[in-house]
Amino acid sequence: MAIDLVEVGGESCEPVSGFVSVPLIAPYADFTLINDPKDLCGDNEAATVEELVTIAVDHTFAVGKGFTKINGVEEAVGLAITMIGNKGRRLFQNTLTVEVAGSGPALLGFLRQVKNGKYIVLAEEFGSGNYRQIGSKRLPATFEGVEAAIEAAVEGNNSVTLTIQDKSRWPAAIYTGVITEKS
Repeated sequence: MAIDLVEVGGESCEPVSGFVSVPLIAPYADFTLINDPKDLCGDNEAATVEELVTIAVDHTFAVGKGFTKINGVEEAVGLAITMIGNKGRRLFQNTLTVEVAGSGPALLGFLRQVKNGKYIVLAEEFGSGNYRQIGSKRLPATFEGVEAAIEAAVEGNNSVTLTIQDKSRWPAAIYTGVITEKS
């Protein structure tokens, strides 16, 4: 594989950070087809650097299934990408954190429902509008942390911070396919 690394990086004319506060989540079992970025080598080899992290083919769902919104707190959704593993066997660990306000029964029931599940999650970057995907065909995302806090002060924090994580051969991919929301 020999993809030219020409003009990698650079500056945006208006660089901003952050994510839109409404990530989308779908159970892994609800999909009939999950697509991944192209490979470094082999039959599905990428022709460009961009193809190594872009999912341009639509995922498909079972009838009546689709993504559900998680209504997060504004400016409280973030993504961290870390390279893990030993030399020659490295992967990326993608970690999405989402803060959700409140402590009602629907939120608490959601926490119970997702604690041992497998998911595909999409989060929209605020600046670029790119949807970053956590979870893949072989290694779906899981909830690795749930931290709820109801502080003593009346004006204190009452929220849950969700930590959603995957391990992958690529940093959180950019999904450009059709997004089907649950009706």
